[in-house]
Amino acid sequence: KHFDEWTSVYIGSTGVQASVLRALARRAGAHLFVEDEDIVVYANESFVTLHTERPGKRTVKLVSKTDAIDVFDGRVMGRCVDAFVDDLPQHKTTLYYTGDRATYERLL
Repeated sequence: KHFDEWTSVYIGSTGVQASVLRALARRAGAHLFVEDEDIVVYANESFVTLHTERPGKRTVKLVSKTDAIDVFDGRVMGRCVDAFVDDLPQHKTTLYYTGDRATYERLL
């Protein structure tokens, strides 16, 4: 239902497809880190976590330009980038730090 400054969406089912939720998020102006349907994403101001169902190259779109580092193996995915690509195997969970590299190194 459309209101003057917001829209309400009612979904009466627990089995909502990811494509529907993604379309609603896009329409609301939410940031989408990945476009792939087979990925679970958890993110906060400093980290992005992905879990894949299928293997393949994934483009991760960041909120703003920053450094991106794979926490588990130390790979620098990019410096001052707003997106990066990683080739991930099936059923892989990855954790990326997104922020200043010097701060990341101090935290270690």
